[in-house]
Amino acid sequence: AEMLGFDSFMDHSCSPSTEQEYITKHEYVVRAKKVILPGDKITCDYGFLENSVAEQKNLGTSSFVCNCGERNCRGALVC
Repeated sequence: AEMLGFDSFMDHSCSPSTEQEYITKHEYVVRAKKVILPGDKITCDYGFLENSVAEQKNLGTSSFVCNCGERNCRGALVC
């Protein structure tokens, strides 16, 4: 069975409140990029997360419309 990471429960944002750093292909840490107050959404950039995995296969085969509402929204996620 595949284990879901903490980020599986975060919403996407093109201006996320967290960043992910891979230590190995399957291990990573999640760090806050800015102050996260009680009640704030904890967000990550799904596009960055998917594209950061070492030896990623089939890169760019899925795309999704992004509706995050950020000023810097890319309009789409390509994973």
